[in-house]
Amino acid sequence: MSTKVIKKSTLFRTSAASDIQCAGGFIAIPGLNGPITKKDVISIVQNKYRAEVAQVVTVGATSYTPANATTYSVVLYDPLRTPNGYNELQNIYSVTTPADVTTLGNAAAQREWISAAIVAKINLASAANHATAVSLGTGTGFTITDAGGYYPVFTQGGTGVKGANTVNTITNSDSSGYQDNFSITTAAVYSYGVGAKLATEKPIVDYVYGNVVSGYIDDAPVTTTGLPAVSGQNYDGFVIESYQIVDGITLGGQFVYQLKINRVFVDNGTGSSTTNLTGFKAFEAVMLQLIFDTYANDPSTIVYMNQVGPTCGGLNTGLPSGTTLAENFIDFNNGFGTHYYPLGTATFVALGADANGIACVLDATAGEGVELSAPTWSTSLKSAVVGKTAFSIYVKIYIDDVTGLDPMWVGFRKKAAANATYTAYTDYALIGLGNALGDIYTSTEINGGGNTNTDTTQNWADTTARTLEVRVSISGAVTFYIDGYAPTVTQAVTFDAGDEMIPVFCYALQASDIGTPSASHAAFVSTDSWRS
Repeated sequence: MSTKVIKKSTLFRTSAASDIQCAGGFIAIPGLNGPITKKDVISIVQNKYRAEVAQVVTVGATSYTPANATTYSVVLYDPLRTPNGYNELQNIYSVTTPADVTTLGNAAAQREWISAAIVAKINLASAANHATAVSLGTGTGFTITDAGGYYPVFTQGGTGVKGANTVNTITNSDSSGYQDNFSITTAAVYSYGVGAKLATEKPIVDYVYGNVVSGYIDDAPVTTTGLPAVSGQNYDGFVIESYQIVDGITLGGQFVYQLKINRVFVDNGTGSSTTNLTGFKAFEAVMLQLIFDTYANDPSTIVYMNQVGPTCGGLNTGLPSGTTLAENFIDFNNGFGTHYYPLGTATFVALGADANGIACVLDATAGEGVELSAPTWSTSLKSAVVGKTAFSIYVKIYIDDVTGLDPMWVGFRKKAAANATYTAYTDYALIGLGNALGDIYTSTEINGGGNTNTDTTQNWADTTARTLEVRVSISGAVTFYIDGYAPTVTQAVTFDAGDEMIPVFCYALQASDIGTPSASHAAFVSTDSWRS
């Protein structure tokens, strides 16, 4: 296999499902360097649009008593920046207190004197360290905020900024000084798919000397007609890694595999113009199918993309049963299926399927509901073991009337016999509707230690489709997502190593309304990195 990588990017200002054609074992997308052989695909990942957030580090926030004739120091540098071909040296900003520190006033005034002195030195060199310091006042410390502009597009005379600055405090040899009195209060977020930044990746060439003035000759994201991204628009990216057979030796008849990385940027309709929102959703649905196809042969995988109508029945009778916790099945007719259990004495009305997705329709009786989950049999492989693999569940849900549902959850629970009350399970991590008002909550419990519900402060409106995700790292750490993004208000929870978890989608009805959630896209796969 060659180590040289073939790179190509394309960009869609407008999009549709038909922009992706799959036939004869190939994937064809306009603007890429030829079709991609499906069997040679290594991975497909969706990168969601992200705005940049500058890192903020707080120093000296923890109260301390300054000492006489003592040096207080802060280290600030970018370990990735290489000015003139050398790694950047650590920039140290220090101040030493007077022999009698009480001449500065009380302890708070002393701390403020230290903060002000270091802040002034950092700001004096802000052009070099790409950061700005600000005192919090009254001796409560100071903040160091990155100037941002992480990983800028190449330009002659560019800043050279790479990732977030490294900030540390120095403890003196006699254990005096700040003593690790710092913390990251706002983590850096590197932007992705920002229209204005993508537009600058289109190369500008000096026609006299042929040098690149800005942008990139190789792998520039432009449309098939050479148009760049539009400033103010947001773009999701789909990265397709595959192998391509190429001539290894010219005229030698020897072929080798060469790594090929294709990037497809698509206006996601959330920028200043939303005209491509519908087209993007249709394009994304096809890409999601291709993403999940790469996991289709994994024994644990379950996928439903609303492309065929499902059927259902009872395990023994062949007819669906509404008896409490009766074990029924749903066949998605695409090679995958799941089990479902009525919660309460639910009367099963119909298994609906339309453009909005699959829906288990029940009669409107308060407390009745249904749980869709992987089989709980010991022989079932539709599960994941914490510590053995990462895993995730993704469900796109349409709700006609949120007041008819309380609760509705998507996530994972420990493999065990089905229970009519979800809080009876010992271990679970769920996200969905926590009340009949459309409020989106997270709900967790570890080792039977008690249920915890947290309002994400986001809401679900009637006749609206949203996506819910729960991703679990190989270490068991759980992250929740709404429409592809982690909510700012959430829970931190970690499953125990060795726990066998199964995917779950459950809901209960309210007597006043019939709330029927319809799942159009759903996938359980043994990875947490198919989307970022």
